[in-house]
Amino acid sequence: MAFLHVSPAERRNWTRSLVLVHLFCFVTQNKS
Repeated sequence: MAFLHVSPAERRNWTRSLVLVHLFCFVTQNKS
């Protein structure tokens, strides 16, 4: 798993990005 080898800061950025994507999908699904 390459994900485990990234630095904590990069992992935090990736986590925030994933959360934003999930929130965006959640909101768009609720609108339709």
